[in-house]
Amino acid sequence: MSGDFESLQLPTCFSGVVRLFPLPNLVLFPAVIQPLHIFEPRYRQMIEDALAADELIAVALMKPGWEPQYEQRPSIHRTVCIGRIMTYTKLEDGRYNLLLQGIQRGKITREVAADRLYRLAEVRTLEVTPDPVPPALTLFGQQVRKQFIALCQRDAAMDLESIQCLLGNSVRLELLIDMIAFSLPMATAIKQSILDADDLTTRLEIVSRHLNRQLNQAKTGPPLYAFPPCFSSN
Repeated sequence: MSGDFESLQLPTCFSGVVRLFPLPNLVLFPAVIQPLHIFEPRYRQMIEDALAADELIAVALMKPGWEPQYEQRPSIHRTVCIGRIMTYTKLEDGRYNLLLQGIQRGKITREVAADRLYRLAEVRTLEVTPDPVPPALTLFGQQVRKQFIALCQRDAAMDLESIQCLLGNSVRLELLIDMIAFSLPMATAIKQSILDADDLTTRLEIVSRHLNRQLNQAKTGPPLYAFPPCFSSN
């Protein structure tokens, strides 16, 4: 995750066409950082092309039943998160380890034919919620922040001081909710519904509902989430 939230903007050279990185088990959100391990030839090519151009790729969640079509073109959700490659290491055998930072939501309008091993799509970027946030939503956001911190306090392994700093009052509410949604141990389909939601109220309601559910569960159980998150492989 990053504290430089004001820099989460697409480059001026962005063409509106993104390189698609379909994954079966990861929903990326704006402002968060996800480690990735890239080993398939088509996605090695994708990273090479991104690094030579705008450094952008878009993470898309595969729809259920993707397994038989994995090597071809499995169905994907239309709302994606466009991310920027922050740092990378190219291994001797051509694989990559990298950190991808979510930048902005996008809605796929059509896929684009190209002579590449990977898929490309034209996207319509989704606007962020304008400031100032209405007072009622601000109060709702403060409640959700407290719920999340209370949940983190259950896990002695969590660096609560860092989390409280990360989720400080200076963080835009929209980004706060996205960071919490990314961190919560919930089904990817539910995370996708949060990414899909056009309005901040709906996102707050979904996140708050699942925080309440987690807080009402027994205090014993697995850790809330890994911090920093583990590598996700293609």
